Amino acid sequence: MNDDRGAGFDLPIQIGPHPSLPILGVIIALHGGAAACVWLTSLPLWIKLAAFVLAGGSLLLTGRRYRYVARLRLGLNVRDQWFIIDRAGNSRPVTPVSGLFLHPALAILTVADEESTVYPFIISPLNTDPDSRRRLRVRLRFRKTP
Repeated sequence: MNDDRGAGFDLPIQIGPHPSLPILGVIIALHGGAAACVWLTSLPLWIKLAAFVLAGGSLLLTGRRYRYVARLRLGLNVRDQWFIIDRAGNSRPVTPVSGLFLHPALAILTVADEESTVYPFIISPLNTDPDSRRRLRVRLRFRKTP
């Protein structure tokens, strides 16, 4: 009797999230909400303007980082080692850092490379293919025992 139920568990996984307009909309709404909250306070006008400049700068940097990370592919090989593949096909190992958020509808994985550069990957049904996302969710929930 041939049982293939666990065959996909051991295959390497590569996820290449692409920029999603709803996710970028949420990022913009969060920064706009923060700026609106500062505006409603009784702080002096110059502090409010400084907060607006900081929120705008943070929005630009966050959007830029999100677009850059969307050009990378995140991979998990059969030995549960993480790696990043750039557009040229070069790969480099990365390690997960604290801050894993895992939900059936959304996963936020934060990894760092050897130079301590941090890459946050937002993985949702809006920006990834369903099969890779499902396989990654299973592998993260049920770690292989050595």
